[in-house]
Amino acid sequence: MSMVQTYMRDVIAREEKADDQWLRAPAPFAERLSRGHWRRAKHLDYVSDRIAEIEKHPIFLIVNMPPRHGKSELISHWTPVWFLKCYPYKRVILCSYQSGFATEWGGDAKNSFIENADDLELQVREDTKSKARWKIKGYGGR
Repeated sequence: MSMVQTYMRDVIAREEKADDQWLRAPAPFAERLSRGHWRRAKHLDYVSDRIAEIEKHPIFLIVNMPPRHGKSELISHWTPVWFLKCYPYKRVILCSYQSGFATEWGGDAKNSFIENADDLELQVREDTKSKARWKIKGYGGR
């Protein structure tokens, strides 16, 4: 193998590895799919990294922050989209003190899924119109 071929192989390997970094946790995932509208912060990166630990073992996480610090956007909007990208055959339950609030977050997650179908390489089934109940085409996750 020539020096150029070796260099190109290494460049491609680094790019592939870097390209998958957006899938490692909800925060980099949200930043990429929102095209910069959602911005990471240290406290949200911390929460995101704890959520990503679900791949290693089940977690119980209580997030307590003042209002308007981004916890709902990360946890209720982007985390279900990230989780279903990683596990399209699983189910996510969003709950809240008020059912309409959970439905709105479910609608936001569904819309993000639809808007980013190409990046996610997954689609929402067309026969699921509801914000609260929708399924991933071909996998059954919801």
